[in-house]
Amino acid sequence: VCSSDLLALDPHYARAHAGLAFAYDILADLYVPSHEYHLLAFREAQLALADDSTLADARVIDGFERAAALWDFDGGMAEMNRGLALNPTSADAMFMVAAYSFLSGDPARTLRLSDSMARVDPLSPLPPHLKAEALLWQGHYAEALAAEAAAKKIDPTVVLIDCTEGNALVGLGRFDDALAAFVDFRK
Repeated sequence: VCSSDLLALDPHYARAHAGLAFAYDILADLYVPSHEYHLLAFREAQLALADDSTLADARVIDGFERAAALWDFDGGMAEMNRGLALNPTSADAMFMVAAYSFLSGDPARTLRLSDSMARVDPLSPLPPHLKAEALLWQGHYAEALAAEAAAKKIDPTVVLIDCTEGNALVGLGRFDDALAAFVDFRK
């Protein structure tokens, strides 16, 4: 059952609105006109909060979209922090805050949250992917390769941002291996 089906049954189901907000956010970053879908995500997050102001995931996605759609970076981070405080073990909340932290230049927080998220959801490839990206951009190339390998071991089909393996190999000066990684990634 998808969120829109649940909302057809109950238009005030906060978790379904939050689920649609997450879906719109992922679409905005990868597949459709970004700003338009960040605004849709923000609207759904607002509807979720109207129905349940204590729903951590809705607070976090609301904060993320405040930053992404409205360019209210400080307000967005404050809202994400409020959401994470409401439920510090929500894997979805941790992922969004960690992703935002990475994108806004706070790799140390990304690392902390990715480690916490891995403890909460050890079968998800997202925590080691986030960790690999944060390590990569800190210049810890060998550690980034290890984290990326852990992510691929869980699910080799998931890609988070870029060809982390290829970028880490470039950082290590292993250009032939990097080229092979980039070619494989392109497939």
